[in-house]
Amino acid sequence: MAVPAVTAHYATPGILENMLQALEGMGKGPQTVAPADLKACDEFHMGGAPAAAHLLAQMDFQNTDRVLDVGCGIGGTARAIVCNYKVSSVVGVDLTQEYVEAGTAINAWPGIQSALAGASIELHTASATALPFADASFDKLTMVACIYICVCLYIYVCMYIYIYT
Repeated sequence: MAVPAVTAHYATPGILENMLQALEGMGKGPQTVAPADLKACDEFHMGGAPAAAHLLAQMDFQNTDRVLDVGCGIGGTARAIVCNYKVSSVVGVDLTQEYVEAGTAINAWPGIQSALAGASIELHTASATALPFADASFDKLTMVACIYICVCLYIYVCMYIYIYT
C-alpha cells in the first residue's frame, strides 16, 4: 500500500473535535483532563492500553533517554512513556497529519501539560522509511500501534511469494 493510500485510510477529519465532545460528556476539558482520561481513544490499536503497558514495561527506560515512537497516532504511547517512566524526551512520527495535529494540540492542554511535568513530546508527520532525523538521534524506539501492520504486511508478502512464484 502506497503512503497516500495509508494516510487516506487512517485520516480522521474532526478527531480533535470529537475527542473534546467525548471529554465534555465526561465532565472534563483541556484544563482538567489527565492522560488516564484519554485511554479509550489514546490506545486504539490491537490490545489497547494493556498491550502498550506490557511492551513499555520491557523497555528499561532511563530519564535521559531520547525515545522515538513510530506510528505515534495522537501521542498516547509518548504520553505513557513520559508519565509512567519519567523519560524527558519523546519524539513521535506518524503518516497521518490529522493524528499529529490532534496529538500536538492535546499535549498543549493545561491538564496534560501538568502531567508531563516539563518533559518534551514532539510529534511529526513523517514516514518510518524516511525519518527526518540524523542517525543515532535516539536511544530507544517503540512502535506499539503500527507493529501489527508491519507483521501483517510481511505475512502478506510471504504468502504472495509462496503462491505466485
